[in-house]
Formats: sequence, C-alpha cells, structure tokens
Amino acid sequence: MSFKNRNDKIKGPKTLTAEVWQALHWKDPRLTWTPRSYHGLQSLSIPADSVWLPDVVLYNNGGSEQGQLSKVRATVYYHGMVYLVIPSRIVSYCDSSTPNEQGDVTCQWKFGSWTNNGLKVNLTNSRPPDVSNYEVNSAVDVLKVDSTRNEIFYECCPEPYPDITYKLTLKRKG
Repeated sequence: MSFKNRNDKIKGPKTLTAEVWQALHWKDPRLTWTPRSYHGLQSLSIPADSVWLPDVVLYNNGGSEQGQLSKVRATVYYHGMVYLVIPSRIVSYCDSSTPNEQGDVTCQWKFGSWTNNGLKVNLTNSRPPDVSNYEVNSAVDVLKVDSTRNEIFYECCPEPYPDITYKLTLKRKG
C-alpha cells in the first residue's frame, strides 16, 4: 500500500478518506510462456480487466472507489507472475477515531478476500506501507502506519481466512 494523497480528510468522528495505490501480485500458472518461442518476450502490459483478479476488499468500507480497471494495466511475466497497481480512493469507517491526549486519531483498514479462504488467496504483507509519496498539503498528517497479517479460523471451516490490517495514526491539521 502506497499513500499518495492530496485530499486526505477525516470527516466527522468515524470516517477517513484517503488516496492510495494498492499494489498486488500473484502467480497465475495459466499465464506462462517460453520467451524464446516469442522472440525473447519476457513481459506484457495488458488491461487489468482481462486477467483473473483476486477479490481483495476493504472490510470496513465506507464507499471506496477503485480506479477503473479497464484503464489500469497489469504487467504479466513469462513465469506467470502478475503485478498490478490500482489507484484507489479509500473511504473507511474507523473503529477508534476518538483523538488521544495529543489529538492523534487511530484508524484501521482491514483487507481480505471476500469469497476465498487462505488456501486459495493467501494474502501476505511483503512490504511495509510506503508513505514516501505522501503529499503534505492534505488536511491530515500521517504520523505512523503499521501493517499486520492476521489469520482467522471459523468454526465452520478448517481453512484459514487471512487479512492484512493497516493501523494508521493521524493528526488533523489546523
């Protein structure tokens, strides 16, 4: 997850709006080829809506918008790895949006597969959240972002259900 915001806002006591780039990668064995059979071609850039996509969603969604997938391109490599970066505006409900003594606000974003268990879509947290592209002219300062991978087991099912949870510590400006 990479933060790029120009328009971050905390609206009322319970809602956070932020602009981010969601970076996803996965292996699809159906998308493999031998480069020498195709003049050394090692990768392709194709419309994202033309490949299988993991159904990763924000569970505490308050009206988020992903970029139009027909305009977003995925990079597919000959060994079947697919890389996708989706520009998104996240609108989320915050469980804990009451400011602490310093006026900081803590919100959590919980992402997981909507329909698949962890044996089918195994979410991993391969990189720490990136705030290097964060634009400081938004209405919110990002003080800290942590991320953790969690696994939940339900009574109904033996499979794990993983999620990636981001904990954001923010401060309203002015």
